[in-house]
Amino acid sequence: MKKLLLTLLLGAIMSVGFTQTTSEQRNAIRAQRQAKSVTQLTTALKNQNFTFTAQTMTPAFGFTVNVSGINNFLSFENSFLDCQLPYNSVNPTLVFQSMNFTASDYNYSFNVVGTTAYVVAVAPIVVNMDGQSTVPQGVVIHIQVDLNSGNATLTIAPTLNSAVTYSGSCNMN
Repeated sequence: MKKLLLTLLLGAIMSVGFTQTTSEQRNAIRAQRQAKSVTQLTTALKNQNFTFTAQTMTPAFGFTVNVSGINNFLSFENSFLDCQLPYNSVNPTLVFQSMNFTASDYNYSFNVVGTTAYVVAVAPIVVNMDGQSTVPQGVVIHIQVDLNSGNATLTIAPTLNSAVTYSGSCNMN
């Protein structure tokens, strides 16, 4: 009986030690995955190879509205900017306009803010609005990204209109 009790006690002690080791291993693996994700997103932002997907839009005057859908992204890929976002500078209860343009000639800067967030500022020099006319005035775009979560805030400020802020996420292409 003493041997059985001693064996059970020893088994319990070993399983507790093994459980702690497994938990520590899971935490270490999770930390490695998080570090890899941060590195990949940072590289994508530096190399202009990412897509911002909008989930909400807040115009300069009005309230926040959900914009989940097909045409709600801003993408940088191979030195090419493609923007297809809903746009309304006055009130989101009115009919949505589109902020659709592409640009291959733009200024791009990448700056560190604090230790976890990055800001990307872009000023397209010539853009096509709604696929119709060329607008030489340009658009200024600011993106602030939390590298730990991928959550981002994007602000678009056309030179002839009011700024609009979008919340969403950044992912590498």
